Amino acid sequence: MKPGLARTLTPQAVSIREKEVSVKKVFIGLRRFDMDNLSTRLLVWVAVCAFLFITLAVFMLIFPRVIPFGLFELWKNNDFGTVWLGIKKVWWIFVWGAGLTSIRAFTTSNEKTENYFAESLFAVDTGRSLVAGLFEEMSFRWLIFFWGIVGAKIGNFLLLGIPKWLYLKLVGPVVNFFTFGKIHGLLFHPAGWYVGSALIAANAKFRDGHKYLGAFGYFNSWFCGFIMFWLMFRYGLLTAITIHALYDFVIFTVIYVDRVLERSFSKGIRR
Repeated sequence: MKPGLARTLTPQAVSIREKEVSVKKVFIGLRRFDMDNLSTRLLVWVAVCAFLFITLAVFMLIFPRVIPFGLFELWKNNDFGTVWLGIKKVWWIFVWGAGLTSIRAFTTSNEKTENYFAESLFAVDTGRSLVAGLFEEMSFRWLIFFWGIVGAKIGNFLLLGIPKWLYLKLVGPVVNFFTFGKIHGLLFHPAGWYVGSALIAANAKFRDGHKYLGAFGYFNSWFCGFIMFWLMFRYGLLTAITIHALYDFVIFTVIYVDRVLERSFSKGIRR
């Protein structure tokens, strides 16, 4: 702070200014950490997806009949019209996500630094939406799902058919019950039981990746994952990618609005 400016301010004002400058320096460091963390996650996702894709492509070239789908078959119908149809079909999930986030956001108070740098955080969160939408769908709904089919077949062979029996008699019916029969055609796919088994296994990994959201977010991710599988099979993988990214973006937009409102009503640092 300039000496001349300090002489024109009261001690209380000087204290407030110094506190704001201190908080700003700390948060700039945190913001850089968030950006670096986002970049690191992006690189990790690229590496993981590249490894899964290359190994899968080689495997399907050597054993073309193990997986009942072509390597790029799930990317079918990828045009704007098809994506828009998918968005209209599941418009309610955006309302669901925005509503739940609003209840939590507007009934709690944020950290003051979050309100102060709401715009910077929103920019980072927008990047997170794009990264999650693209790479989580590519990995869980496509690559890990395909490898799950391979794993189900190998496991069933080694365990003398027990996994198939368990799936058809227990796991499949239970999941079908809790999803209200809406994805029955996927769980008991015409290509074979291993499609549904791999679908459930891939979705379980997707769900486990969201444990940090708490119990409700954990189960919400499980149901949302099945919705994304349904969208992929009906409208193509690009539709699932787009809707996943939009869903996250809607949630982060609500959080951003809450931060701005708190800041406007003097709950944040800025007054």
